[in-house]
Amino acid sequence: MIDIHDAELDARPDLEIITKTDEVSQKIREANSEGKCEHKDMEYQAYEADTNVPEDYFCLNCGKQFDIPEPDWDLMREGK
Repeated sequence: MIDIHDAELDARPDLEIITKTDEVSQKIREANSEGKCEHKDMEYQAYEADTNVPEDYFCLNCGKQFDIPEPDWDLMREGK
């Protein structure tokens, strides 16, 4: 029986390079997240209904995901 993954790699050898690049990137993120990253560069991704992108909050340097912070409702009130 034919192995579909091997057949894909035979037809498109660039897939193997992309897969290995993703694995290396993941290992770099894991190495950076082992207590070395100070999580100074954080990014919040709001929910996008049209593309079904979930709400997310993560460190740009190491890729670690964090809980979504609650908004400060006192600061958001009018007159402040």
